[in-house]
Amino acid sequence: MRRTAGYLGEEAFREGVRIYLRRHAEGNASADDFWRALDEASGQDVTAIANAWIKEPGHPLVHIVGKQVDGGLELELTQARYFSDSSAKPTGQVWPVPMVIKYGTADGIKEKRFVLRSERETVRLEGARWFFPNAGGRGFYRFRFASALEGDLLDQGVAQLSAEERLALLDDLWALVRHGKATLATFLNRVETLRGEEDRAVLASIADALMWLANYAVRDATERPFAGLVEDLFRPILDATGWQPVDGEDTDVREKRTRAIGMLGLYARADDVRAEAQRLVRAHLDGDERLHPDVAGTVVAVAATTGDERLWERYVARMQQAQATDAQEETRFRQGLVYFEDSRLAQRTADAIFSSLIRVQDRGIMLHPMLQYRRARPVAWTVLKEHWDAEIANGEVAPLLKQSMVNAVSQLAQRGLAEEAAAFLEQKRTPDIAETVAQSLERLRVNAAAAERLADELENELRVPTPT
Repeated sequence: MRRTAGYLGEEAFREGVRIYLRRHAEGNASADDFWRALDEASGQDVTAIANAWIKEPGHPLVHIVGKQVDGGLELELTQARYFSDSSAKPTGQVWPVPMVIKYGTADGIKEKRFVLRSERETVRLEGARWFFPNAGGRGFYRFRFASALEGDLLDQGVAQLSAEERLALLDDLWALVRHGKATLATFLNRVETLRGEEDRAVLASIADALMWLANYAVRDATERPFAGLVEDLFRPILDATGWQPVDGEDTDVREKRTRAIGMLGLYARADDVRAEAQRLVRAHLDGDERLHPDVAGTVVAVAATTGDERLWERYVARMQQAQATDAQEETRFRQGLVYFEDSRLAQRTADAIFSSLIRVQDRGIMLHPMLQYRRARPVAWTVLKEHWDAEIANGEVAPLLKQSMVNAVSQLAQRGLAEEAAAFLEQKRTPDIAETVAQSLERLRVNAAAAERLADELENELRVPTPT
């Protein structure tokens, strides 16, 4: 609906809704009745477009080649089915793709609405200096630029994109990077053009991509420069928000503060952030200064990264004390156990997951992040293998928990572990989890390939010169 409203325009869409409601207020109606009402209001063949999308699987990737012509831009658009698997073969599918292109001219910002109906079409944008292929971020398609030219053109207008458009831009680009259809350099350059970003959702999108890179693409050689990259992006946010929430503060500010603390503490490995998190957590546990609920879970996780055995035991004690009285407090300290980086304490956490200390229904909630977190992954994987037959494969485990554990193994998309994890899943495949195993193996294969490729690209981008 959002895509359709974005293409038709708000007024035409509203009029179509009014026609539909008037016509069928007293009787039954079908989806086609709604599409026909939109046809009537807009003068467009919405029914044909909608039915094509409903009946065709997947969605398109629109490849865009731009060139400057007669003071404007000419775009050659080519569509093909989008696959996350870079080895997938073309299907020849063609959709009627409603597109709205936003572009800037000397006279201001304009929009071009049209339907891409064939595999390849050319569109002229008169007087255009820059363009963005998905105005409003509402189109149900991904787009890819053919060269640096299109990206350079967009650089001129990126400051005039809405938050929704910037979010769509990042989401598309990161998906292309993950799936081998764009370079990591392109994504990092785009993030650089958004330096100083203030929108909560856009910052979350940047953070999610960097977290994936931190856990799957960072190697020893790139750890320090990558930490510096995260520091540069998120330190200004924490400096602006401060550590303590303020009464009446905007919700977005609170979310940005929490995001910045987590990124700086976990992935920039900032000593001052970790030290302050430790101070706050110890004061909370001592009853001197209660953690604010907005930041509590993140602060507990960050404090754990440099925690010692005594702090680990205090986390366990608080988790147990809170079980009957405060579910949120219990969750914070249970999940905080995942982030202890001392190898002995990571081992204690992994062992605890399959002990009476952790309820059976909470095992997956802890194992998933442990297998995702690069520093905890090896020990969590060892413990999961050790307990599989007795604690997971037996018939007493709830089916959903068993499926969850199979999905957890697909987090092992790392050099030296992915092949072992795939062989393990094949060995443990039984009829009740056969489909989930197949899905996990596919995710593991695609993500492991992405991790290896992006680790190489990250080394190229962040290579630190060796001293002479």
